Amino acid sequence: MVTVSFDFDHTIFDEENYCFINETVSILRDHIDAGDRVIIVTSRIQRMADEARDLILKHLKLELEVFSAPGNADDLHDSDPIKSDILITQGAIKHYDDLVNCSSLLLAKNTGIEIVLPPATKASIASCY
Repeated sequence: MVTVSFDFDHTIFDEENYCFINETVSILRDHIDAGDRVIIVTSRIQRMADEARDLILKHLKLELEVFSAPGNADDLHDSDPIKSDILITQGAIKHYDDLVNCSSLLLAKNTGIEIVLPPATKASIASCY
């Protein structure tokens, strides 16, 4: 079993339209079906990370670990979160994120973690609620 991680906002969830993104959710489910450990590593502050976990459970019917990695405690979503430490300590081998060039993810990439830009687009929104 390997550990694969996903960012939340703009990767598996379209925050503007409050919808999950079908293509990325499909990839996430494929990893689960393959027996991989799937985790969420988000730049959301803890309170917002808990909301993400609850949305995943309620609408995708999945219980996933959600890790908060805010880069700036005063910002709900920091553009350059410190995700690399969590990815490394959790043993992730692959991370899907819409911000593939932020410095923290480049640091993770330098340690051998594959950073993947998901194929998601706004046209690929799955189920809105």
